[in-house]
Amino acid sequence: MEILIIGCGSLVKRRIIPALENLEAIEKIHIAGISASIPENAVSKNKQGRLFNDYQTAINSCEEALVYISLPNSMHSYWARAALKSGHHVIVDKPALTEFDDAQIIVELAASKNLCVAEANVWYHHPIVRTLKFFIGQQKAPPLAIYSTFTSPAMNSRNFRYRTDMGGGAILDRASYAISCGRVLLGGMPVNVHCQKSPYLETREVETSFSLLANYDNGAVMLAFMSIEAEYRNCVEIIGCDYTLEVDRLFTPPDNYEADIIMRQNNVTKKIQVSESNSFREFIGEVVKSVESGNFSYYSEVLLEDARVMNSIKISAKGE
Repeated sequence: MEILIIGCGSLVKRRIIPALENLEAIEKIHIAGISASIPENAVSKNKQGRLFNDYQTAINSCEEALVYISLPNSMHSYWARAALKSGHHVIVDKPALTEFDDAQIIVELAASKNLCVAEANVWYHHPIVRTLKFFIGQQKAPPLAIYSTFTSPAMNSRNFRYRTDMGGGAILDRASYAISCGRVLLGGMPVNVHCQKSPYLETREVETSFSLLANYDNGAVMLAFMSIEAEYRNCVEIIGCDYTLEVDRLFTPPDNYEADIIMRQNNVTKKIQVSESNSFREFIGEVVKSVESGNFSYYSEVLLEDARVMNSIKISAKGE
């Protein structure tokens, strides 16, 4: 299978291209982006495809390609629709769509053309999550609560995450982690959510921090604090009746990260070591297999479910 990447930002260079290079199923890697942003040696010679300066030209020129859209949030809907209309399967960086109505339109379009549309929320494809889920599954009851924190220092002021017209803000940038955390580790979607924006600098157009409370029908609760303008912290703690599980860097594990899950049970603490892996490679490889088998409706279902919760979070944050 050939893949066309729309956009060539830092994420593409650091994580996506290296992941694709290590997937046998990917034969050629085409890239469309501003010419100055595409290094000549971005892709190895054996997988190097074509370079394009125009997104639509690239979409029209590639046949039967998987299109990976890695652009500012506000551009996802337009280019996902363009790629689907041209008959391409699509992966979109999270958050795939900033508006629930757009998510419905994109999912319906993909279904009408029998195409895959998947959101690249890749963290839960790492072995860390499989280990956590295995342990949770061995217990007599689901977790009582999850505490999640994902904060990072301020970025360059020109970063699209600080611009309203480009779909910026901490909620759109980080809430998808909390939403998927509940879906994956608590086994469902919240029955209600309450989101509170934190006070932020007047020089910012968008909220830079928020807190989230989500309740689930099994009685579990999730508490989250996330920020794009705070000291770095990336940690999840799962609390059960007679155990706790804690792990760092769950949402963005680097390729060489050998995680230690800290488990406390019956007042005894021990470490569970998890081997390294590449979350992007695992995710994209899974999508490719699903496309080849024709069984990819799951991705649309997840995208729509998560978009619905994101919409509820945004409404709550506005106080409506």
